[in-house]
Amino acid sequence: MNESKNQSLLVIYILSTIGDLSYSLLLTASIIYSSQLGANQSVTGFIGGGYGITYVIMPAIMGRFSDKISRKISLMIAVIGQISVSLFYLIFADSILELFLGQVALGAAYGFYWPSIEAFISEKTHDSAESHQIGMANFCVFWSIGFVVGPTLGAIFSDYNHIYSFIVVFALYTISFLLIFFMIPKDTKSLSDFEQEHKDSDYKEQKENKINPKNTESHKLVMIRILFSMLIYALLVKIANSYFTDYAVREDVLNWTGTTVGRISFLYSAGRTFYFILGRFHKGEFFKSSLKKISIGFLIMAILLIIIPFIKEPTVMSIVFFIFGLIVGLIYLGSLDLLIIHERKSKAGVAGLFESTIGFGAFLAPIIAGFLAEINPNLPFYSFAALVIFVFAMNMYLKKKAIKQAK
Repeated sequence: MNESKNQSLLVIYILSTIGDLSYSLLLTASIIYSSQLGANQSVTGFIGGGYGITYVIMPAIMGRFSDKISRKISLMIAVIGQISVSLFYLIFADSILELFLGQVALGAAYGFYWPSIEAFISEKTHDSAESHQIGMANFCVFWSIGFVVGPTLGAIFSDYNHIYSFIVVFALYTISFLLIFFMIPKDTKSLSDFEQEHKDSDYKEQKENKINPKNTESHKLVMIRILFSMLIYALLVKIANSYFTDYAVREDVLNWTGTTVGRISFLYSAGRTFYFILGRFHKGEFFKSSLKKISIGFLIMAILLIIIPFIKEPTVMSIVFFIFGLIVGLIYLGSLDLLIIHERKSKAGVAGLFESTIGFGAFLAPIIAGFLAEINPNLPFYSFAALVIFVFAMNMYLKKKAIKQAK
């Protein structure tokens, strides 16, 4: 039984790598290709935000739907959508409009993909808080590996021919479908069985994060804080992966090559992956998921955003982005683990809400950054730093309010 569970989890982790490698590869290739086609900052902002247009709503809707059917079927439907989008890129995407439409369609496909994967992992590791955090950390490590490779390949391929990116993505999505079809077993337990099996689970995180299960208002405030964290995560990730790419390659700003930007993206993703690896050490107090650590991460993020416009040396920028990746990893892993561990009835539904919050940020950030950049290329960094500081202050206020209500 354990062997079968471990095999299924390993396949899911591999799917996580493929999923984010393919997405980030397409995003990077689309941004750079659109710039080569003559798109200005506002237009590349819309292309970068195209994914988020559908990802704002699709995870919340499809996550609930996934709870009603088997995880295997959910994943197969999602990957068929991904394969269809990759074919669109491969055959048709040679204009700015088509690059934008491809990102919109991709957001819809991934809206079914990530909630199903996150729910699958949570259900298989729900026996204890330690097992759950390790399972979520493993998931984060694997998808982050994809994000290490994807932008790097996309930037390098763009120095030669963007079509290479589209071919690789189609091949990867095809592999995903075969893995799901042959390696993921059909679900045998209903959600009611799962809820009964884990109805006596007791998680220490409830106490550590001031969550009183009997106090609905206190619980809601903590959930709001977590979703705020994910919104900030999504905004900052898009600044790092989308706007910074355009910012760095433009002749009137840094004028760096795609290969140089790829190396910086690699170190950013490597930093995030490194934190996810550290996050597997649940027994070490420093790496346990907590809202306090997430709040501290906000302040560090704001400082990094403020100093980025002053950096003109790729090596220094690489160091800053490695630290940026570490903090992004802390925010993501802590928020996901704390949010989904307390849900037993509708894990994909909650995961969908989590992902939709990310989608909202993914939609807004590139578009806002694009318009701000028309005024001044550095303005997006300063504006988002101010937003992070505001959310940090709001987080502190909600924390005090939650503690009072928990008493």
